[in-house]
Amino acid sequence: TYATVNKMGKNPPDCDIDAPIVVADAVWPQKQYEICVNSGLQDEFRSIMPDNMMTDADYVFPASCATTGGATIAIRKAGSGRSVWIAPDDTTAFKAGTTMTKASGTADKIKTPKASGEYRIYVTDATGKILSRSQHILRISGSTGDGTAVEAAAFDMQSGVEIENLEEGGRDVGYIENGDYIGFKDVDFRNGADAMEFRLATPYGGSSIEIRLDAPDGERIGVAEVGETGGWHEFKNITTTLAPATGKHDLYLVFKGGEGYLFNLMSLKLIFPAGSEERVTGDVNADGTFDVLDLVLLQEWLLAIPDVTLDDPDAGDMDGNEVLDIFDLGLMKRELLAQAT
Repeated sequence: TYATVNKMGKNPPDCDIDAPIVVADAVWPQKQYEICVNSGLQDEFRSIMPDNMMTDADYVFPASCATTGGATIAIRKAGSGRSVWIAPDDTTAFKAGTTMTKASGTADKIKTPKASGEYRIYVTDATGKILSRSQHILRISGSTGDGTAVEAAAFDMQSGVEIENLEEGGRDVGYIENGDYIGFKDVDFRNGADAMEFRLATPYGGSSIEIRLDAPDGERIGVAEVGETGGWHEFKNITTTLAPATGKHDLYLVFKGGEGYLFNLMSLKLIFPAGSEERVTGDVNADGTFDVLDLVLLQEWLLAIPDVTLDDPDAGDMDGNEVLDIFDLGLMKRELLAQAT
């Protein structure tokens, strides 16, 4: 159960109800946000709701969400002939790039921008005219797979923890006890991260973080030993090495220690070996190879064909101007022709 306050009634007889996961500002972790997406009217019955009750953008994106850059989130369909954009507040002109992503109006998912920050969802018509802008916000805090720090509170899965708002700003995962865990979907280890860094705080030592793949009891690729930092909000960084792992995995952090609360966790990030390759240029379908399939996919995406999405839009930025357009398509064609000859 997610809530804005930790307040519950009395448990019914013979029942044990977990305490709410507190998100005071109602910017919900992706898992809870997607519960909202799957609630209420189904898309085929959207027309029975009076237009003045909810804008299209708020129907498409029905709650505020906190997640990571480059993640895939669920949305509701805006309708044929329309486009859905994630873009910074007060955007008036739209171009796909590190701070803007796009999906067809018939799509039920969209990639989030790579850059950290707060965004809105916009619904536009075929000419690019804004039809509506969401009241709800999308908060992006790094990406576990791009070497930047990720807010621990942006987890997709969890057991036993709570989210705390910090007086100095930001959030952490708190009330951590032995056996609790958090998890993140589809973390890209690329060609192999060799370490992970955590930012945490605790007045006690003797606990640890187990780093596991695909399940809380999945393959263990690392263990970070936690020592005291000076207090519950005296945050310090610790780093641990990782066993080799490549490609995309669900990442689980399993917390181990003695009795009572162990520590507060603010952020985490993967560390890659110096010179490791982040992506294959042109590989917009993220299959590890740049070929004609990527060319066709980018062309379909630029034509706004329904349900077409790019797995790695940044890989298609052939000219490096952080805008994905027909010029990149032309450069992609030229590169493939050069390879063929």
